[in-house]
Amino acid sequence: MIKDFNFLKFYLLILPLSFILGPAAFELFTFIGLVLFFICLNKIDLKVFYKVIGIFLLINLLLILISLFSIDIFQSFKSITFLFRFIILSLFIAFIVSRLKTSDFKIIFYSISFVTLFIFVDSFIQLRFGLNITKFNLIEPSRASSFFGEELILGSFIFNLFVFNYFFFLQINNKEKYNYLLFFIVLISFFIIFFSGERSALIKFLIFIFFIYFFYQKKKSFFVITIDIIILFCIILILFNHNFFSNFIDRLISKTYIDFFSGSDLNFFSPIHQNYLISSLEIFKRNLLFGTGPNTFDVACEVIYINYDLFCSTHPHNLYLQALSETGVLGFLVLLSLFFYIFYNLIYYLKKKLKLNFF
Repeated sequence: MIKDFNFLKFYLLILPLSFILGPAAFELFTFIGLVLFFICLNKIDLKVFYKVIGIFLLINLLLILISLFSIDIFQSFKSITFLFRFIILSLFIAFIVSRLKTSDFKIIFYSISFVTLFIFVDSFIQLRFGLNITKFNLIEPSRASSFFGEELILGSFIFNLFVFNYFFFLQINNKEKYNYLLFFIVLISFFIIFFSGERSALIKFLIFIFFIYFFYQKKKSFFVITIDIIILFCIILILFNHNFFSNFIDRLISKTYIDFFSGSDLNFFSPIHQNYLISSLEIFKRNLLFGTGPNTFDVACEVIYINYDLFCSTHPHNLYLQALSETGVLGFLVLLSLFFYIFYNLIYYLKKKLKLNFF
């Protein structure tokens, strides 16, 4: 039995680093989390998390049912077999968070902020010199990947990290003392996502920031200052390094416009995404109720389309299209219900925590 809760807090602190260190490190940290969960099982009141447990079990049972009707049963069951480990890991993290003190939230907020700053410095080095501190080269001239190497997911990682960090910020007493640090983290998070060239991550980040500051009356001036500094930063880049800035603008604006409007019709994000949309809907029409089974998009697509490279991939690069094609109406409705349930609880939490007036 683990008597020292500080060890569990340390695990929570270093868990985000496992994403940076690579898949092997994440698998190792996940395994350690599972072991710790069973060691601490007698201390965890599972009744507190009965809603979460119920939702996860329902989703897994649904996936098992759908897998029985899969076009590749082995592939589907193989993909859902290890989902239970993420359920257990989520419960374990929730258990740790539920026992944290205000001072612990402050430490975690500082730690995640430091990780964000460290990634910001590393990304800047990679963009400036062509490789980061671990010798990962730039994959594309205008897209930083930092510690993720060939995987261009830096923007998505920073967005998710910022959301979690903001949650810990909300738990701190006398938050006004830390507004300047939060303001600084907002700025560097924006710059990292901007430098990553991930358009979807940038849009999600801006919507999240706008959502928080628009409804949080006391922070409206804070929001205006943030936007002003971002605009000032862009102006400075244009004046002093036009070529450097134009590469990012070309990726984020010009290429986006071309992707949307190339050809005679409006595309679903880009021509290749448009093809994935077409193939996903075609697969769905042929398998309305249960879909083709989890993780079978490429198998089903290959059966329908001769030109695999044009219309198919391992997945359609869109969560909702993947759910629609692989789990049918049944799985898609569950996904939408889960989305609205989380959104409702998020609104309720923010309304309670920030004293917002939505309705």
